[in-house]
Amino acid sequence: MIRVGVGKSKNENSFDAGVEVAKEASYGMEKPSLSIVFSSVKFDLNELLRGIRSVVKSPLIGCSTAGEISNEGCDTESVVMMCIESDKIRVGLGVGQDISSNARTAGQIAAESAIRAVSEDLRTESQIFIKTKSGKFASISPYSMIILPDALSGGGADVVRGVTDVVGLHFPVVGGSPGDDLRMKKTYEFCDDKIYTDSVVSAFISSDFVTGFGVRHGWHPLGKSMIVTRSSGGRIYEIDGKPAIRVYEEFFGRKIEDEALGREFAINSLGIPAWEGEYRLRWPILKREDGSIICAAEIPENSVVRIMSGDEDSTIDAAKKAAEEAMIKAGEPDEVAACIIFDCISRKQLLGKNADKEIDAIRDIVGRETPIIGFYTYGEQAPTSGAPAGFHNQTVVVYLISKTTHGDLLTRCL
Repeated sequence: MIRVGVGKSKNENSFDAGVEVAKEASYGMEKPSLSIVFSSVKFDLNELLRGIRSVVKSPLIGCSTAGEISNEGCDTESVVMMCIESDKIRVGLGVGQDISSNARTAGQIAAESAIRAVSEDLRTESQIFIKTKSGKFASISPYSMIILPDALSGGGADVVRGVTDVVGLHFPVVGGSPGDDLRMKKTYEFCDDKIYTDSVVSAFISSDFVTGFGVRHGWHPLGKSMIVTRSSGGRIYEIDGKPAIRVYEEFFGRKIEDEALGREFAINSLGIPAWEGEYRLRWPILKREDGSIICAAEIPENSVVRIMSGDEDSTIDAAKKAAEEAMIKAGEPDEVAACIIFDCISRKQLLGKNADKEIDAIRDIVGRETPIIGFYTYGEQAPTSGAPAGFHNQTVVVYLISKTTHGDLLTRCL
């Protein structure tokens, strides 16, 4: 049996908001196996967490956000919480600190400590796929991992590499990078009773229930392929031998003066061709005086890039396809116990007042009554078809826990 509850609060008192959201999410539960909290930085986060922990003492991860998602749709300046209770789920938590100093090591430590918290002898394994009756493939791996890595430290991609050093390239690692209500100054990660920054928190989940995830962005390439001729991490100095910002000035047909790059750059991000025939997106967020641009994640020198384009229809359709992919990987269950969404803030900016349509598209696939929690991120993490787990921008990741056990799925499919 699995029980899942979701809570939400906009109480102006931070401690009271924590108590309120925890009581709602844990209602009727004795001891949740895992609690997940996503919160606006409008709250005093220490007081918020103190309120939550006065109600729920079980394993907890979470982070600050650029917007919150629940069954009510998307919101801002709120806190949302999900509690999951089942004797068929074991959870270990981990923390890796100082991403800005050594991101890859932080990822390794977060993954290793989370696995060790479940069992010293536990060994992760590759996913095993079986064909369902509809002819599609579902995963029967008992393991998955949620990670929440700080992206403002600049090492998001290396954090993911560190995690996959431990669990393997194609292990189902999903997650999102914390936000700070678009202030772009400092983000926060929660693990049990503590609040971190410049860190990655992780939850290693060992479950008898089938899980699944889907990842999509819906952007498509425009114009010619170009070469990044000089870069350092996420800072792109030159593309095709020209200052990086000039490429965008030629594309838009005007001079770009603002330091903060707005909505049109989110809609027209840079895409790097990936192994699976897709594009991995990189969001330009700042312009520097030397004509360089700073992206939300790294683009190595000599990378091939193209300017990408997205619109409302493609954004909503991508969310639907991500949910469909997650359902297939979860064995096309009759019922979904929990749905967790990691959604790039640039997608919300693009959709504007229609942002709820994206969440509705996901709910139409996973079930209107399915408990949902999520947040708007500064980056997303997941493997894509045929490619290792990686760091994404402008992307939505949908993670599901079904109500079908691995044994039930095998019986049904054989």
